[in-house]
Amino acid sequence: MRFVLLAVLFLPSAHAADETAQGQRTVLRVIDGDTIVLDGGETVRLIGIDAPEVASKGRRAQCYALMSAGYLSKLLEKTEVRIEGDSLGDEKDKYGRTLAYVFLNDGRLLNSELVRRGYARAYTKFPFRYADLFVSQEQAAKKARAGLWGRC
Repeated sequence: MRFVLLAVLFLPSAHAADETAQGQRTVLRVIDGDTIVLDGGETVRLIGIDAPEVASKGRRAQCYALMSAGYLSKLLEKTEVRIEGDSLGDEKDKYGRTLAYVFLNDGRLLNSELVRRGYARAYTKFPFRYADLFVSQEQAAKKARAGLWGRC
C-alpha cells in the first residue's frame, strides 16, 4: 500500500515537469501576426486566431498583415512568455507547428489581445477553450472598427 501511495505522490511532480517544459519560454522572432519562434527553434501558431498573411512565395501581403506582425513584434521579440496548449484540440498543426496560447508577463492572453485590438480574427474552424470569448471580442472589434476592421 505504501508503494502505491508513494507512486501517486510522485505523479504531480512528473506533470509539473511537463508544464515547465511548455511554460516560460523566450520569443526569438515573429514570423507573422499569429506565428512565432521560441527558444530552441520551436515554431508556435497561436490557437484560435487568424491574422492577415504577410507576403510569401510570390503572394502579396494581405491588408493589415504588416501592422499585425509589427504589433506582435513590438510586444514579443526577446521577451519571456508562458505558453499553454488546449486539451480540446491537437498539439500540432498540419505544418508541424505547436498550437498554443501565449500569456504575456502581465498575465494577458496574447491570442485574445490580438483579436480584441483588431490585429487578428477569431478562427473557429476547430474547437478551442476560448472560442466564445474570441468571437465576442471580434464582434466588438468590428463594431468599433478597430485595427483591420477599420482599414480592410
